[in-house]
Amino acid sequence: MTYSPARPISEITPSLLSFWKKNQDGEWIERSSDLLGESESVGCVHPRKAVIADFNNDSKPDIWLACSGYDAFPFTRENQFLLLSQSSGVYKSLEIPSSNIYAHGAAAEDIDGDGWTDVLNVGGSAFFYINNGDGTFSEDRTRILNASQKDDDYSTGELVDVNDDGFVDIVLGGGGFNEAVSPVKIIYNDGNGIFAEEVTLPISEDDYNLTLDLFVEQGSVYLLQTRTSPFNYKGSSVKKVNLKTMDYEVIFKSVDKSGYNTIVESQHNPYINGIPPSDVSLPSWIDWIVPYRNRIVSPSIVYALDVPL
Repeated sequence: MTYSPARPISEITPSLLSFWKKNQDGEWIERSSDLLGESESVGCVHPRKAVIADFNNDSKPDIWLACSGYDAFPFTRENQFLLLSQSSGVYKSLEIPSSNIYAHGAAAEDIDGDGWTDVLNVGGSAFFYINNGDGTFSEDRTRILNASQKDDDYSTGELVDVNDDGFVDIVLGGGGFNEAVSPVKIIYNDGNGIFAEEVTLPISEDDYNLTLDLFVEQGSVYLLQTRTSPFNYKGSSVKKVNLKTMDYEVIFKSVDKSGYNTIVESQHNPYINGIPPSDVSLPSWIDWIVPYRNRIVSPSIVYALDVPL
């Protein structure tokens, strides 16, 4: 990303795309010139999430970018982007026509069973972009019978087979500034790519109720959340919800940039490079989490989250 939402919209500039590869010494080496033409290195203005999947069935990974546009008033929105592998070995950047939305999240699976990977878009409401098999996608708001029909405040979602029936389900998170309005929910696949039956996860009992990211692992859903009013975006917590019992526990909570886990006082998460942030303008929340070797990790620009599942 090359622009700042703190600057005027007239100064907006697009993001720059690049590829990097780790060499035998563990060093990251840029490979953009091998995989991207100069005209293909410009992306959307504000990419929120990169989803890797094979969208053209050539056995090579492609990259869908969930894009939101200028992240301040008037919140201009923008088209979504796709980096699609070509037979020549390079990637072509494609702007998805008529996809001008404020997207925060995305996930990819074959929803309609035609052998082509589709995209779940999450940005306010949730809906699908169905892969036409020719590098184009068609918007489909008919498959999620409830969440896609109203202007909910969802910002993240994943496609995962929650009930082990062989079909991916939707897990949606967000909450805006009122988790009771848009609670974290699971929407089950009926086996035909239609999502209707919903289960709502427990609402947080504290003020950490804006869900920024989530994943499902070992029978539980893990929610990365930050605080809302009057402490907007100050601190982070990770909530573990058992999908069988719906009981939950908070396994990580930090109220500021220190990264100290107040749930387990003996645990703390180190500052990046061991140096406390001196810039008070830096955000004090964690952007994303992933499961890694039975732990939850996320290197943020402030401190590195690292706790057991």
